[in-house]
Amino acid sequence: MAIETARAEKGKRLPSDTETINTLTTALSGKATDLPVRAVTNIHNAVEQALQNLDPRFNVNSSRVNGETHFGITTNEKVPLTLEIGGISKDDFLDRYQSVIDHGDEIKIRSDHVRVTGSGLFEAISQDAAGAITISGNKIAAKQKLLFVSPSKSHQEAFDDIDGVIVVGTKSFSFSGSNCAGLLSFAYKVEHGLESDTQFEMNLKLDQWDGVMILDLPYFEKVFSFFKRLSEGWSLFATLEVDGNVVLRSEGSPIAQTPETKNLADLLYYTNCARVVARALNIDVLFNSNVAFNQQQYRDLDDAAQLLDIPFVTEDKKAKFSSTIRADKNAQNIRRFLEADPQQSVLKLPENSTVHVFGEVIELPTKIIVVEKVQALVKTDLENICEGDLVTIDWLPVDGFRVTICFER
Repeated sequence: MAIETARAEKGKRLPSDTETINTLTTALSGKATDLPVRAVTNIHNAVEQALQNLDPRFNVNSSRVNGETHFGITTNEKVPLTLEIGGISKDDFLDRYQSVIDHGDEIKIRSDHVRVTGSGLFEAISQDAAGAITISGNKIAAKQKLLFVSPSKSHQEAFDDIDGVIVVGTKSFSFSGSNCAGLLSFAYKVEHGLESDTQFEMNLKLDQWDGVMILDLPYFEKVFSFFKRLSEGWSLFATLEVDGNVVLRSEGSPIAQTPETKNLADLLYYTNCARVVARALNIDVLFNSNVAFNQQQYRDLDDAAQLLDIPFVTEDKKAKFSSTIRADKNAQNIRRFLEADPQQSVLKLPENSTVHVFGEVIELPTKIIVVEKVQALVKTDLENICEGDLVTIDWLPVDGFRVTICFER
């Protein structure tokens, strides 16, 4: 029976990857009421074990990330291998390989350009023409801790730990990691013996927020606070830990502002103001990392956000106010202002305005300016004012002066 089955199958093609995946999917799901989710782990374990059986001198781990299969291969002993590499000159490869040794850098080469002999494991993996082989130093899990200290030394704020890896070379080691679900990333390289000269790079992946409602931006408060502290000159203390042991500690110092960090801080402050306006007016606004705004639009949005949050009140007599009023017949309305008792005067000046929020023009509620205890002053001769003329009135503070600015609710 087996011979007959073999004869019947003779000449038939092997199942494709798609057919294999479909078969596995059917086998895993079938008609069962519970999907065996542990099967994913079991499959990875089986693949790793099968590859390690090809060459027990190596340790293999596998993962599936963004549609790509990754195999990590390490060894604790010296293993002689022969590599035949195409697509790159010998000198270029040797220079890049020396960087792996000196700094822990990595080399990535298309697998169809690499032929490895001396290990059945590498010979099997390098057969995948669509893949790539990466040569790098060992990556060690590490944790970067950050602490902000105010210029007055009276306040401290800890930032979320940055999970990442360090790669060690004979001349330097480097750290790379991220937090806030990958939104904020950090990297730096440390030359052995020159730890005090370390400069770090950070990157905020704003495109992850594109198209998201500004009131729903994940990790916004944390990221905004981070860049706000940088712009305010807070000192940043950093410690790098491996397995809970400190391997690098930096002295706290203010971080020098670059045009890039300043632009990021401005955009985040703009976004924070936009969130205040959106929340107060109950409107939906989408984030756009490519938003453009001028200084006047920036100031207008800042002013609106502050007034929507807390009304402005001042008793500073240095404040100056003026208004423009259209004169009636014989300028009687102007005369009434001039003859009014300053101690009894209460002036309400309504204003209508708009702000630009991520490319949208938003109409604000009516702004009310209430001025109490002022004396009217008109610099134009009343006899020369005709009906319909626009007359500017300056309001001079007297005892008990007070100004309140708010939006109508």
